Amino acid sequence: MKGIILFLLLAFQTFAEAAVPVEYSYGGLPAINWQANEGKPLTRVDDVVTGGIYRQGIASLPTNLRRIGPDTNNEVAAILNRMQLPLLARHPDDSELISMLCSAWSVEVKQQKIYCQIDNDARWSDGVAVTTSDVAFSFEFIQSTEAQATIQNETLNSYIHSVEIFSEKVFAVKTRMPLTLQVLNRVIAFRPLAKHFYTSRSGWPDSFDLLSEPSTSAYYIDKISRSGRVTIRKTLDWWAADKPFFAGRFNVDRVVYQRYQNAELMLDDFESGEIDSIPLQKDSNWHSAKIKRLNERKRIALIEFYHQGITRFSGLILNQKHPQLESLKTRKKIVDAVSGKSVNAKSIPAIELLYSTQNSGELNYLLDNALAAGLKLKARQVDHSALMEKLRNDDYPLAWIAIKGTPDNPFSGILNTTPSAEEMQTGISNYLFAPGASQPFSRYAYWQWLELPDNLGTRVSADVFDPFDPVSGGLFWINPELRADVLGRPDRRSGEEAVRVSDERFKFKEQ
Repeated sequence: MKGIILFLLLAFQTFAEAAVPVEYSYGGLPAINWQANEGKPLTRVDDVVTGGIYRQGIASLPTNLRRIGPDTNNEVAAILNRMQLPLLARHPDDSELISMLCSAWSVEVKQQKIYCQIDNDARWSDGVAVTTSDVAFSFEFIQSTEAQATIQNETLNSYIHSVEIFSEKVFAVKTRMPLTLQVLNRVIAFRPLAKHFYTSRSGWPDSFDLLSEPSTSAYYIDKISRSGRVTIRKTLDWWAADKPFFAGRFNVDRVVYQRYQNAELMLDDFESGEIDSIPLQKDSNWHSAKIKRLNERKRIALIEFYHQGITRFSGLILNQKHPQLESLKTRKKIVDAVSGKSVNAKSIPAIELLYSTQNSGELNYLLDNALAAGLKLKARQVDHSALMEKLRNDDYPLAWIAIKGTPDNPFSGILNTTPSAEEMQTGISNYLFAPGASQPFSRYAYWQWLELPDNLGTRVSADVFDPFDPVSGGLFWINPELRADVLGRPDRRSGEEAVRVSDERFKFKEQ
């Protein structure tokens, strides 16, 4: 639980003289004990089929294609972010540091510094080399008033003290606070901007709304058509394609998102095979009669995959230091009640629940569940800074937290700021935290020409059909022969069982 509280306090911490200077020390690199780890592959290359077009529906087109600046705290920025490699990452299997944009690194805990060496082969999707000038520009531009990147600027300043450039490929980041595992994980998730793309910033940000920034990952945005279609293409001769960790991944040539005016039209096109899959995160969609009928009659499979990956952070925090919540049995009954489980909580005295940002859907759902179980919650809205102060001082019984943002990153563009799976599991196991609608599972209906590896997903696969995520995405492919067969005979034969996949290997466990 302490980890989740620390995350919240760090995430919203600001500094009176917040500024991240970029210093240049060419020729001044100290002796470094470099570490490197390319990471073990996530799947067998022999299993996969490359090529094809992966098609999904979307409810609306993005208003802009920017990662920073105004109106970027949204799902589009999350997708754009997943199309950029972070400095380093954690391997999903063993949590060891692995190379991403940087091929080598050194973590100096006492100095609160992370030394990074950008991969010599690293290129933007337009062929330009990635260098420390991109890193330096990113920090300088984000902090400028011109960028209008208030959220990203505050996030950078919360974690990073300074940046030091040693050469075209080597730099160091000094953190503003002790270099704990949590702080390290935030900093290595940094994704630089392409300096050459921003050379002429006339008319920023409006003039950049529909311009596609070059990417460092396997895909880049090709175009947005007036008909409501977003086309994303695989980068030819992608510089990292032969890295062991990326073997057998990012198999489709194109990803196409088609806009639909309503869910009914999207579902009709899915039924006719015009789109390959459809997400079913909401219970009402997952359990709908039409989805059940499609699964039973068509060669359409259903999958429910539990994970410990990053989702939009929200939930109820229970303070075990509060006199009413010292008992694990009491905390369990409260968690069960707000989660909608069948429980009688009438014996628990009325208890105060503090919140700062109204999220009517989630919070009302929680309150309705509590009421149905006989649990009396006295919801009281307080100022955000006051709530953070109460969290810091353990001066609360229950607190509801909901951070605006996206499944990939609640601050949308630059740093990863979400509690780790271990922190979440500790809170859940001890009934100190009840997740909100973050939905630690990935649900889909999909045509069976889409294929997944036998070792389905990873521990952090928040979306089993995510085409882009550098750590866990691109772990599927299209079987062209099976697609032709399915389109020729889309209905199941008599007696053929419906395909439903349920995988709970990585489900958060209750005590």
